[in-house]
Amino acid sequence: MKVIFGASGHAKEIEFLLRLKSGQQNMTPDFFITDAPFTSSGRTPTITEAEFIYKIKSCSKAVGAYIGIGNSKIRAKIALKFSDYPFISYPNLIADSVMGDFENIELGSGNVLFPAVLMTTDIIIGNHNHFNLNTSISHDCTIGEYNTFSPGVRIAGGVTIGNHSFFGVGACVIDKVVIGDDVIVGAGAVVTTDLTLAGTYVGVPAKKIK
Repeated sequence: MKVIFGASGHAKEIEFLLRLKSGQQNMTPDFFITDAPFTSSGRTPTITEAEFIYKIKSCSKAVGAYIGIGNSKIRAKIALKFSDYPFISYPNLIADSVMGDFENIELGSGNVLFPAVLMTTDIIIGNHNHFNLNTSISHDCTIGEYNTFSPGVRIAGGVTIGNHSFFGVGACVIDKVVIGDDVIVGAGAVVTTDLTLAGTYVGVPAKKIK
């Protein structure tokens, strides 16, 4: 069984990636899972979390799950909520057009790499990060968990990123910068110095606004 947590636009984009891979292997998702109001894609049925739990308890089949939610805190809550179900796994989802030296990239689980992502070499990446369209990650970067990279983000070499940070569309980070946890980098911002304090940073160079 393959499922996607969420049913909003981000979840539908992950459904799209899975359908692109269906010609190579059976990657079509069985269900969206959500308790929130949603707009159906018309292709994949939607069930509630309670219905999902009933299904997996009654059949105990292996489940490949993808968390199609942009908010990293909610991604973490879902992963924690279902951590007691050992037959649920979180495969990495990597679009066919992604380029990278994956023999020299350490990649955790539950990561989503959208089309045209570029990762070079000697990169360490934790769990449940989302790298959207045309994001690039250069050599010798270390990235924690539950970070979200919007389309067109550019991360230069030797950058260290913590957990639960968000990078807006077209944000850039110069080489060897350290970014801590819970940092929001606004769209088009350019990070030229370490951002160790949680908060929102915008502009060129990026400055803390709250």
